[in-house]
This record gives sequence, C-alpha cells and structure tokens, in this order.
Amino acid sequence: MILDDNPDVACRRLSVDDWHGRVMDRLELLRQIYPFRKCYESQGFLIELSAGTADHDSTHKRIPIENFHDHRETGLNARFSNLVSYRHLRAPTWSSYIDRVVEFRRSVCRALHALLHCWKGFLIPGKVPNHRIRHWPAAPIREALASAKLPNLPRTIVDEWGFVSESKRTTALPRQEGLRDHLRRFDKFQKALSAYSTSVSNVLAQCKQASDDFVRFRNENSSPDAEGAGRLVLINVGNAWKQVYEVITETRRTLGPLLARACDPELESLEEQILSDLWFVAYALYFSQVDVIPASHLDLREQVSKKREIFLRQLSAKIGAVLHETENGSSVRIDGTRAGDGRISEDHLQP
Repeated sequence: MILDDNPDVACRRLSVDDWHGRVMDRLELLRQIYPFRKCYESQGFLIELSAGTADHDSTHKRIPIENFHDHRETGLNARFSNLVSYRHLRAPTWSSYIDRVVEFRRSVCRALHALLHCWKGFLIPGKVPNHRIRHWPAAPIREALASAKLPNLPRTIVDEWGFVSESKRTTALPRQEGLRDHLRRFDKFQKALSAYSTSVSNVLAQCKQASDDFVRFRNENSSPDAEGAGRLVLINVGNAWKQVYEVITETRRTLGPLLARACDPELESLEEQILSDLWFVAYALYFSQVDVIPASHLDLREQVSKKREIFLRQLSAKIGAVLHETENGSSVRIDGTRAGDGRISEDHLQP
C-alpha cells in the first residue's frame, strides 16, 4: 500500500513523516473491513517511484486481534452508558422523583433535629456527661446521608441515548430542541437542590468530629482548633440555612405545577426552624471554644432579635421621614416577621 503524501488522500491529522500514525490509520481501516482476522500485520518498504522524494518507511507492525480494539467501541460504550444511566439512575416518573426529593428533605430534618437535641445537651456548664455522648444520633445521620444521593431528573425530560441530558444539550436535531428547552426550566431548581444537598451532607459528615473536639475541650481542657471541624460545620449550616429558601422557592416554581405534594408548608416551616436553631447552637458550640465564652444559643438568638428590631425601627423611621418630606407622604410599615426576609447569615454575626 503506497502512502500518498497528499494530505487530502492520506491522514489529515498526521504529518507526512509520521510513518507510525499513517500506518496505524490503514491498519485500523483493515481492522474494520476484516473484523475477524487473528492478526494484523504491515511492513514498510521503499519503491522506485518514491525513492527520490520520500524517506524509507521502516515501520513493522504485527498486532493480535485481542490487542487491537475498534475505536468505535468507545462511542458505543458511551451510548450504552447513557442508556444504563437512563434506565437505572433516573426516576421513571415525576411522581417518584418528587417522592424521593421530599423524602430526602424529611430525612435531613430528622437528622438535623436529632443533632440539634444532642448539641443542646452539650451546652451546659461544666463537663459533658457520658450519657449525653452515648446518645449520639448515628442512625438518622446515616439515613440522611444515604438519601442525599438523589436520582437524576425523570426519564420523560431527557433523551434515552444521552444526546439531551443535564450535562449535554448541544444537539442540533430539530426534534430534540423541545427537550433541550424544557430541560432549561429546571436549571435553577437543580442548582439550588444540589447546593443544599452538598451543604447538609457536609454538616452531617463533619458534625461528629466537631462534637468530639468540643467534648475534648470541655472534659479534657484540650486546646481548641480554630480552623477545625466546628468552623466548617458552622459555615455549612449557614449555607444550608440560606439555600433552603432557594430550594423552597424553586420547588414551588417548577415542581408545584406538576404535583401539589411537592410543596408541603409544614415541611418548609420545619426546615427553616431547624436550620435557624441549629445555626445558633453551632455558633455557641464553636465560639465557646475559640473565644472561651460560655455563650448560650438562647442568649444569642435574643441578642439578634433585639438588634433586628432596633434596625427595623430605625429603618422605618428613616423611610417615614423621607416620605413625609415628599408631597405624597404616607405612613410606612415594615414587616419583619417573615423569616425568609430577615434571615441572618454567618457573615452578619461576627464574634
């Protein structure tokens, strides 16, 4: 077989003097034409027609069939991988997908509530009793971590072979444009749910180490670790507290029209309350070590509530004064009762 130097005839991606690559291109072609041969062999040699214009091809190849896989298998395996993901990693219907998401949020509430109860028992004067340590909520934490592995979006919203999915939307097929556009509606929901799942998973994975550090500090007078697990737990609880509002909002916007049970006011209120309480407890747990102040989470909450009331009164007075100076001046009322409008993040409370 003469290896033509013309790049339009020979391999386009290889240089003229790349004998190895050019020969392998032709062997791969023979591998596809004759797929059941035991061995594929080639020998380069010099002929008179190219003696003055080309170097001698000294390549010698002998490749057994078991070592010579068809490159098309990679693309084929990718298609089957998407098919397996479609069959086994996706919920079959929206109803089952929503049930999994709701159960994940409920299991997180159960685990965080048990953790909150345990940590409240730590915030007492003196050493932490052994019976408080023994009542560690290991079972609900394991259950919540297991439920955090959420399924992908249902099968009805993606292409079966993976041409249109959460990670691939560059298809140009007209019949798949509808799937791609429909999938975009759930981008914000998926982002919010993924961020919330990551934050609560980090809290549940790090809370045991943070508890052990606090117990050693209280019971053994060990030096606290300012950059330890307690700080990471506090940051992740703060992140989860902020992200749960986005999950609630996006769930109502995207899943509410599909299935009414996706929006559970009781669950939403429980999530907000537990994460709010847990943040103050985690704050007291961490800073009682770092600053060596036996802070009470109830005192912290009361201080924040008072500061918030003062801020809202001052803001209301300022706005009222400005409107009074205008021609259409009227009374102003600021509603500071809704938790979602006045939530406190970790950045707002520095020691």
